[in-house]
Amino acid sequence: MKMMCGFCNNLKQVFSHCEALRSIKQPNLKQFPAIIPNLLRENLFLLAQKGTSMVVLFDPQKIGFLSKGFSLLSGLKTSNMTVHYLRKKVNITQNSKRMNNKIVKNLFEFWSYIGIQNNSFNNNKKFKTVSILGADWPKRVYDVVDSIESYEEISKSNIIDSFPKIVTIHKPTKFLDLNKFQLSFTHINMGLDLKNNKNESFQNKNIYQIKTKSDVAEFAKVASQAFNYHVDGAVVYNVAKNSQQAKLYVFRENLINYGCGIIFFDSNNVAGFHMIGTISEGRGRGIGKSITERLIHEAVKNNSKYCVLNASKMGESIYKKLGFTAFGILENYKIV
Repeated sequence: MKMMCGFCNNLKQVFSHCEALRSIKQPNLKQFPAIIPNLLRENLFLLAQKGTSMVVLFDPQKIGFLSKGFSLLSGLKTSNMTVHYLRKKVNITQNSKRMNNKIVKNLFEFWSYIGIQNNSFNNNKKFKTVSILGADWPKRVYDVVDSIESYEEISKSNIIDSFPKIVTIHKPTKFLDLNKFQLSFTHINMGLDLKNNKNESFQNKNIYQIKTKSDVAEFAKVASQAFNYHVDGAVVYNVAKNSQQAKLYVFRENLINYGCGIIFFDSNNVAGFHMIGTISEGRGRGIGKSITERLIHEAVKNNSKYCVLNASKMGESIYKKLGFTAFGILENYKIV
């Protein structure tokens, strides 16, 4: 209780009284506007409510440190409620910032590469988009200039059927209108410094590099099953054909493909790992780990200094065991 009182003092700029502060628990989601429940369900915990204002904690993994180390983002308005967000402060060194930037740059460059190879890349100076007719991947708005004007233009563009419905934001912003953008999911930016990694011979004979058009179709099939959205074979083929930048791999056993992965070497020769996934029948067998180890091997062979990837919460622990470190968060918002 002493901890909570200390934390309460930090909220005086939000509430003049703290009697509404209650135990850390998930609230009754039915009492909040429609756009709030999805935020609370995965990423936020309600700390306090007073009238038409509430305070929520973003990423409440360290409950024991609630009394310090948070920054306040107040006044983000919904249709009938003001939401005050608390983000956990992270002491980020310059080296960590540089590494996080490398991770984001690789992802955004990969998406741009896909768009260019498929004649579907657009850069209007405020943001970039890739949207390919008939394909769910990558179909994204990204590299957004952080301004009110940028998000207003994105929101207005939503009426265009072909315009992507997901916006990826790589750093905190105070310009999002939560009536128009709904947090959908997050990814963790992770990196591995290869300077101490030995170029040992990789022994798993079940992992194959994809080279032919028919094999690309099989890659697209297993990727679609693994991620539960449509990955178009023609899109993947345009990415992989005659390319030294993007290489595709599958885990194949008894003529069945159980997993997939892509390595992409960006303009700085940073090795980005993308679309590492396993179909349901192959999960729990270490297939994703084996594919990642193969991609690390390829990165070392290519003289890359760093491997980078964007992990789900489920995958984070696997990559940490392989030596990856978390450096930041990507937030993905649905345009509503």
